Amino acid sequence: MKQDLCALLRGNPYPGRGIVLGRTADGKSSVAVYFIMGRSANSRNRIFAEEPDGIRTQAADPAKMEDPSL
Repeated sequence: MKQDLCALLRGNPYPGRGIVLGRTADGKSSVAVYFIMGRSANSRNRIFAEEPDGIRTQAADPAKMEDPSL
């Protein structure tokens, strides 16, 4: 069943975590997408940062960080 992922996510105030697997429109490439959304202010202030050996999360705006241990 084909669904509009953008519409599903837009209509959900808290989608949480998700993995989307698919193909490009021309069918030549595979696509994998991971997303994360938190409820707390600290969680909503996270972004993914690329590192030489992978990715990690970091504060999008360090001034808005409430509890660095999280």
